[in-house]
Amino acid sequence: MNLYRARTKLKQVKLADVFPNSSYATSVQSKRIFINKNLTSYRRCIISKGNEKRRDGRLLSAWSMDGTIYVKTLPDGRPIKILELEDLENL
Repeated sequence: MNLYRARTKLKQVKLADVFPNSSYATSVQSKRIFINKNLTSYRRCIISKGNEKRRDGRLLSAWSMDGTIYVKTLPDGRPIKILELEDLENL
């Protein structure tokens, strides 16, 4: 769990930073490191749709915690629990 919480520190770390002498790492030096939770295909679909809405500016953020999906629509707003794809579409 500590590793998953610390994943946000990896946002600016690239593969070449971790493995500077690796030919593969230097050839894909623009690739960042991501750690993702293992979600069911349905939950992965919901978070994917949430991230699409975030990129389109319709949501502030979307994330999962312990397999539950949450979104925020306003910076001061409370997180909204998303149980079904319909919940996300109705925002």
